[in-house]
Amino acid sequence: MMNYGANKMSGWAGGGQNMSGMGFGLWHIIGAIFAVAVVIAVIVIAIKLLKGQATMKSTSAQQNNRVQEDDAMRVLRLRYAQGEISHEEFVKRRTVLEGGVVDERANKEESS
Repeated sequence: MMNYGANKMSGWAGGGQNMSGMGFGLWHIIGAIFAVAVVIAVIVIAIKLLKGQATMKSTSAQQNNRVQEDDAMRVLRLRYAQGEISHEEFVKRRTVLEGGVVDERANKEESS
C-alpha cells in the first residue's frame, strides 16, 4: 500500500503532466508555435536581404548607364562644337542617345 512514488511517476510519465501539474501537450504546442515563428522570421529576413541586393545591383547598373549616356552626350557636343560633325549629324545622334528613333528615309530624301 505504500505506493506513493509510483502514483507520482504515473502522473508524470503516463498522465502527460510534469511536476508543476501542467500538461506536456501545452508546452509542446507553445514550442512548436515558437519554432514555426522563428523559421518564418528567418525566411522573411532572407527574402528581404536578397531583394535589397537585387535592388542595389539594378540601381548601380542604372547609374552606370546614365553616366555612360552623359559621357556620350558630352563627347557629341564637343565634336559638334569643334566642327567635326554637322548640325544634322548632331541632331540625329542626339536623338538616338535620348532614345528616339531616326527615320533614315527622311534623311536620304532631304539630302537628295
